[in-house]
Amino acid sequence: MNGLVMDRQYLHVRCCAHVLNLVVEEGMKDHHLSITSVRNAVRFVRSSSGTTAKFKECVSFAGITCKKLLCLDISTRWNSTYLMLDAAEKYEPAFEKLIDEDSSYKDCFGNVGPPTVEDWENVRAFVRFLKFFYDATKLFSASQQSAYTAFHQMSTILCELNASSLNLNTVLADMAKDMQKKYDKYWGNVATINQLLYFGVILDPRYKMRYMKWSLEGMYAGNSDFATKL
Repeated sequence: MNGLVMDRQYLHVRCCAHVLNLVVEEGMKDHHLSITSVRNAVRFVRSSSGTTAKFKECVSFAGITCKKLLCLDISTRWNSTYLMLDAAEKYEPAFEKLIDEDSSYKDCFGNVGPPTVEDWENVRAFVRFLKFFYDATKLFSASQQSAYTAFHQMSTILCELNASSLNLNTVLADMAKDMQKKYDKYWGNVATINQLLYFGVILDPRYKMRYMKWSLEGMYAGNSDFATKL
């Protein structure tokens, strides 16, 4: 009886994994052509047992030792797109070899053609960028989650988005800016965040108030007045 902090007003916490999913989906909603090109390449390889066997020959010829399986993504799950790209880019030399070994592979792309060197470079950039959010999602989805752990992920996610929005790769920069807008909607305003997440860090003897101050100044480096007020 009467044991809830501040009469229950800080009892509810948004699902961090769900919010992060919304943030990444916002950045992925306009799929880049390189992702579409690689998806079509994977779809061709998986279209029949014959094409799969031919691709395995190309893998062997290219000396690729990776054991990851090619998988198609699901349009409503960005993490499946990450897994698809992460596996596919390991087999780039095999896909290049397939152009010479199977004429139907090149024909299935029409005038557009199979993934180019630039497409594979873009895919590798996407994989490096999305891995951070994929790992954060797994931490948010863990069976045991602590308040201070959630805040650490929220702060590093924002710092990653801030850095990526300044990336010379315009594809990543545009994606990061879209994601940052969605981040601000859920976690960018102090009024929308359960403030007990902050106190989980403050009351941890390893971090305390000085760490919180340092974190907020880093998260909102472009708005020092807001960071100070927060």
